[in-house]
Amino acid sequence: MLFSNEREIIGSYKMLPTKDADAIYSQKSMLLKAAKFLKLVGWFCIILGLPMLFMLVPGIIMIGLGVFLLVRANKNIKVIEQATEAYCAEIGVAPV
Repeated sequence: MLFSNEREIIGSYKMLPTKDADAIYSQKSMLLKAAKFLKLVGWFCIILGLPMLFMLVPGIIMIGLGVFLLVRANKNIKVIEQATEAYCAEIGVAPV
């Protein structure tokens, strides 16, 4: 889930068999789990890139990749939160 948009997330909510708040919360946590894993990989790349700086080029590339993944993961988390609020408002359920 490197790149996600609001349409895909709302589509995953619409595929649920029920419109219950618990089901929406469970789907949201599954989506957030993937985004948080991406964040963890970003931090891992940064930490791995620091000792690699003695070789200069690989270290810079690893740190750059880590920063890119962190920024992307934070954007994905915000999009998931916004899409969840929009979908809950659309079906008339309190946001989870």
